[in-house]
Amino acid sequence: MVVSDLHLSGRPRGDARVGKLRPLWAGAGTVVFNGDSFSLRAAAAGTWQETVDRISSLCSRDGVRAVFLAGNSDFFLNAPQHLMLAEGRILVTHGDVIFPAISPWGPHVGRLLRARSAAIGKMAPERRRTLEGQLAAARQAQAAYSARRSEQRPGRLSKMMDRLAWPLAVPPRGVRLIRAWRAAPGLAFQFLQQYAPGAKCLILGHTHRPGVWRREDTAVVNTGGFGRLSRPWVVRVEGAGVSVRKVKRRRGEFVPGREIANLTF
Repeated sequence: MVVSDLHLSGRPRGDARVGKLRPLWAGAGTVVFNGDSFSLRAAAAGTWQETVDRISSLCSRDGVRAVFLAGNSDFFLNAPQHLMLAEGRILVTHGDVIFPAISPWGPHVGRLLRARSAAIGKMAPERRRTLEGQLAAARQAQAAYSARRSEQRPGRLSKMMDRLAWPLAVPPRGVRLIRAWRAAPGLAFQFLQQYAPGAKCLILGHTHRPGVWRREDTAVVNTGGFGRLSRPWVVRVEGAGVSVRKVKRRRGEFVPGREIANLTF
């Protein structure tokens, strides 16, 4: 089972909904939390490991193995950035790697783009052409950007200016987000062909926009997210089969809903 973008705070009270996810992984052998399980603020909170342990304990109690993949918001996790399933036919990764600027809708796109270019520039040419190299560059860029932001320690006025500048930027954040949504499927297919040509399905999140896109014998599946303005989907992988379902709330819990797609690779 694969879900993504929980964006937990790393604080026990703020992560109270963790237990409400249990119906989603019922009957699964493994649940993959595909990046951005935590927000950037969780790193500063310093208690995110407690939530990791709690999730792992809940899964273990249900006879399920928990696997965490790192995304751009929780790059600090000591976790891999991708999984290959079905003998390499299915690639699971958070999705930030498909965008040169990692999060092209964010307030500091230029800084992230330069950090990503710098990380790639330090790599040997043969590593740049690999999936692992591209993933490492995205992670290094996010880490460098976050470290720089932390060192600057912006005051209240700077934070207020950032909040004002974000929605007033040209083009506005909403426009940049829509552009990213439109570009994402094409970038995902291109990334798959270039860096994982043996894979036929890419399961990602990151943009918080769920969807299934097909191109010949290849598919891209986005599981959305658990944020206020996003909708979560859940993916179940059995062998080379991929079942995509909506997630709905029932009596306060998250449960699998209507099936959107059933694919075989």
